[in-house]
Amino acid sequence: MGDKEPIVIDPFSFKRPISWPDVFGREAPLELEIGFGRGDFLLQRSRERPDINIIGFEVSSLSVMKAWRRLARESVSNVRIAKAESASALFYFVPERSLSRTWILFPEPWPKARHEKRRLLSRDFFRILASRTADGGELLLATDWPQYRDWIISEASASGAFSIESRAWPVPATKYHEKWRGEGREIYSLLFIKSHHPDASGLFPEEVEMSQIKIEGCPDLASAVAGFSPVEERWGRGLLRIMKAYLSQDAGEALFLCLTSEEGFIQKFHLSAKRVGDIVLVKPQDHAHLIITHGVKRCVEALANMLNPGS
Repeated sequence: MGDKEPIVIDPFSFKRPISWPDVFGREAPLELEIGFGRGDFLLQRSRERPDINIIGFEVSSLSVMKAWRRLARESVSNVRIAKAESASALFYFVPERSLSRTWILFPEPWPKARHEKRRLLSRDFFRILASRTADGGELLLATDWPQYRDWIISEASASGAFSIESRAWPVPATKYHEKWRGEGREIYSLLFIKSHHPDASGLFPEEVEMSQIKIEGCPDLASAVAGFSPVEERWGRGLLRIMKAYLSQDAGEALFLCLTSEEGFIQKFHLSAKRVGDIVLVKPQDHAHLIITHGVKRCVEALANMLNPGS
């Protein structure tokens, strides 16, 4: 494994769940940091433990860029980072029982009661994480909010998947750790041990195979875009929307901005309708960061029906 290996990866480009030994080019204990910010801890941990592989998930594009610059400047070779939402990334990209340890340092506490549902560390999240953690593996957390600390302990207990081992461990120096200490805030650290291997299979939609839809007779894409009206379809707890349409300069391809929500799992993406000879192919746009679910397939079918209403 050399220093020319990419630090930032596109997890959607790999077969899922991802074989992390293949990504790193070696077998080693696998650790994860969720919400790595500017990469302070990733850099520190990679130096302390060159014998482990470390992955990081972060939703902020700016943070990914800052961390990448920092890690690349230091020629770090045992870290891979990705822009990804942590719960769904765990579910789709991380194999069961593959993580030896997970670090979550100062997650957003969402302190207002009406925002509590946005908190990451719910009982369902603990179940997903436990299913991806090796038996006896660890979760290390730090927060400066005592109410969030208590809520985390309650949710971990309700999950039935983690037991609390310690309420104090030495939290590493990071941007927020330094900031909160400078403001005189107390830092709360928690160490959990996986105590049960849960079935997390139903917590996100099933990933399915995607096949493109062919429309014979080559519908007029320019007219379809010019006359476009938004489409919405609901089923059970699912929702799809086809919201906007764009035409390529040569009028050979139209893109449609779409959204699906399935049991609260939201994806926003583009579908492509592209002229190929005497047919139009309808499918997700190439290189879309997208999990193909039943909702996405329904969206493709709805677009094909809109373009060819007489079918």
